Amino acid sequence: VICGEFKSKIVHFRFEESVRSVIPLSDETLELSDSFFSLGGHSLLSARFAYSLSKRFQISIEISDIFNYPNLRTLMARIVDKLKTKLVNENNTSIIVKLREVRNSL
Repeated sequence: VICGEFKSKIVHFRFEESVRSVIPLSDETLELSDSFFSLGGHSLLSARFAYSLSKRFQISIEISDIFNYPNLRTLMARIVDKLKTKLVNENNTSIIVKLREVRNSL
């Protein structure tokens, strides 16, 4: 549970960094219930935001993700889903490679 909470805080921190990197919010508190667009985001900033998120989390975030999930909470949930999928895919690939190595050694 502690590990999960720590990972969640890291995701939240990186997510907030990405928001603040494209929208100047000074010292305003960022609420996950906020919308990217209500904070001042627009179509050009959504491209920068998608790029920032993709780079920080090393996953593919499209501009359409920003428009389809403008609420920060739902967008962050989308990122978490993509991170989980990436982890599962990486683990599956690792398992497949190991199985091939075992098969080839027989």
